[in-house]
Amino acid sequence: MRISTPAVAVWGKIAPSHSITAIMITDDQQTIVTGSQEGQICLWDLSPELKISSKEILFGHTASVTCLAKAREFEKKPYVVSATENGEMCVWNVTSGLCVENTKLPYRHTAIYYYHCSFRMTGEGWLLCFGEYQDVLIIDAKTLDVLHSLSSQSSDWINCMCIVHSARIQEDSLVAVSVTGVLKAWDLSSSLTSIQVYDYCDFSLLCTEFCKNGQRFAGGEVLAAYRLIIWTEDGYSYIYQLLNSGLSKSIYPADGKVLKETVYPHLLCFTDVKENKSFPFVMGFMNERKEPFYKILFSGEASGRITLWHVPDVPASTFDGSPKEIPITTSLTLQDNFNKAHSVSEGIIDHLCGSKDGTENAVVTSSVYIPSLDKLVCGCENGEIFITLGLETARARLLEDVSLKGKF
Repeated sequence: MRISTPAVAVWGKIAPSHSITAIMITDDQQTIVTGSQEGQICLWDLSPELKISSKEILFGHTASVTCLAKAREFEKKPYVVSATENGEMCVWNVTSGLCVENTKLPYRHTAIYYYHCSFRMTGEGWLLCFGEYQDVLIIDAKTLDVLHSLSSQSSDWINCMCIVHSARIQEDSLVAVSVTGVLKAWDLSSSLTSIQVYDYCDFSLLCTEFCKNGQRFAGGEVLAAYRLIIWTEDGYSYIYQLLNSGLSKSIYPADGKVLKETVYPHLLCFTDVKENKSFPFVMGFMNERKEPFYKILFSGEASGRITLWHVPDVPASTFDGSPKEIPITTSLTLQDNFNKAHSVSEGIIDHLCGSKDGTENAVVTSSVYIPSLDKLVCGCENGEIFITLGLETARARLLEDVSLKGKF
């Protein structure tokens, strides 16, 4: 019988680097998941009052995380999937923190969408992926094996996509836009051997809105009928009211002549982060239809900061018609969480590196624990390296056992 030895990573007062490159909120709105440039996954508790606290850091990747997504029906299995720049994929149980499946593929994914239709599919569902390759890959959500690829006549990298559910005809479609601006649609209800690109509707232009100078739109979601939220790469978001009088018809003249009028949506509200705009942002939106029914806009920064906004159910502009700013609800970094922690006066390993005269402590800059030997190896900023018994060190610091300290 194989016996596994759990490994534990221990930090001092300084939080580890966590430059956020991907972020999501689980369906139950109780956990925030972030992926980092360093390759680690961080789990954060999210309270009903939208307060954030860090819970776990998961190790398993060797490269920067590019995207996160749920990997099962969350009520049945609380699984999320992560992908990295070098093709690694891991499925994590966010309750236990365990990696339940992993693989490495020759693809760099930039976004993943989970899809499952219980009355039409067997198994755990599909992961619909796109990235730095042509069109869309279908990956088995359980085994992480590539099942199929969705192709088209004008194959190209995909820039964004969404799954469209039609309750009227009980069909599901995948609508995507390529990096060259070509809009494509696939019928997900067909068998794998007969997927075709088809005309989902007339694809007529309904309205136009341009970015402000220096900004680029990065994503968006539908809030309600005729209302959209759009966010940018530099941390702004905008809520627009569409003019429903112009939605039932195309603004292109039927006779094919030059467009006479462009319809612009009305800006109701906006959000802004007050931090350094030099760091890139990743943003997302959660519109939960279960209690507590929150509409949450969330942002992760390369600086390691998470920011949440509680979007009102009925966004409205100010009395004079100008757009209204939605205030930040919560903002936190991993270091903020470390500063809040009620711990012993020194970290478990902070006291190991000291100057020879004993008057000044050096900073532990790197450490590794070797479980098979119960050895804790610490490197200090002054160049010294200490090797000591790991469990006794932890015991001495956590229990403040002075008698053990003399052994180091």
